[in-house]
Amino acid sequence: MTIQKEENNSSNLAVTFIGFTEELVIEFIKAVEYDFKEDKNIKFLFIQSKDAGNKKDIVSKIKSNARAMIKSVWKEPYIKCEFVGNIYDFNNYLMLLKKYSIENNLILNVSAGPYAYTSAASIFGIMHGYLIYYNVVTVTNTTFFKPIDTKPLRYILNLAPIDIEILNILKDKKTCTVNELYLLMNKYGIKSTARNIQYRLNELEIKGIVVKNGKKPALYSINDFLYNLI
Repeated sequence: MTIQKEENNSSNLAVTFIGFTEELVIEFIKAVEYDFKEDKNIKFLFIQSKDAGNKKDIVSKIKSNARAMIKSVWKEPYIKCEFVGNIYDFNNYLMLLKKYSIENNLILNVSAGPYAYTSAASIFGIMHGYLIYYNVVTVTNTTFFKPIDTKPLRYILNLAPIDIEILNILKDKKTCTVNELYLLMNKYGIKSTARNIQYRLNELEIKGIVVKNGKKPALYSINDFLYNLI
């Protein structure tokens, strides 16, 4: 997957919960390193419980190892820790993420931590179009993280009626040219022009919802990731 770097002035902020499973933190940092190593200004936010009870030493060790790994890749990195009193408070996580999203593009680990955090991070990420990383475990018990660019998910919640019609036809036909879409839409009683359809397809392509191949005439299809959501 090609990671789309943000072109605004906000900093990238990688967010992870520091719980009791080191692998879910370290592998996330490895994935961020792979995709953002050239970002010299990337920042990190650790979220953890104020009271880890008898597992306090485990959490401390995981955080220490995570810091060491980050510092081995980035020179003088920004690393901040937020402590939460109630780790099951869903709304508190939303407010915390909202606070940090004001000046940052969030990169969210949605696999580490309690379900309240992972659910809040997933929902917040999708609502605001942030990059989220989730854990994959292979049959050989190898763990790695994969990214999801949620911006297309955010866009499909606010589509214009004509865009929905275009996507419905593309889902049914798999691929279409502009002219084929024009003929099918008129056949189904959906009035539009080929020029307008081309414009709408260009917008959907920019948003990552449809994909265009290089042939002439170009064929358009729905992004594989979104196909079953439309």
